[in-house]
Amino acid sequence: MPAPSDAFQLTHGALQRYQRNMPSGCTGSVCFCASCGTRECAEPKHRIVVARPGTLDDMSWVLPSAQMFQCSALPWACLEDVLSYDTQPDAYTE
Repeated sequence: MPAPSDAFQLTHGALQRYQRNMPSGCTGSVCFCASCGTRECAEPKHRIVVARPGTLDDMSWVLPSAQMFQCSALPWACLEDVLSYDTQPDAYTE
C-alpha cells in the first residue's frame, strides 16, 4: 500500500532495515519489526513507503484500488474490478 513517506508514522516499536534490489531495479530498504521480524514496509528511494496493510492499527478503511505483480500472483490472490499490472507500473517509480 504505497503512501508518501512523510505521511507514514510508526506508532510503536522499532524498525530494522536492510538494503535490497527492488523489482523496479532500484535499491531500497525493506523494513522489519526489530522485535518479532514481521515485515512492515518497504522504502524505495522515491519518497514513498509501501506499507503492508495487515500491519496497520486500523484496516477498516483500506479498499484495494490496484494490484501489481499479477504475473507471479497465485490465482486465488487476484482481485476483480481493480486495476491490474503484471509488474510494477512505470509511473510508480517516476
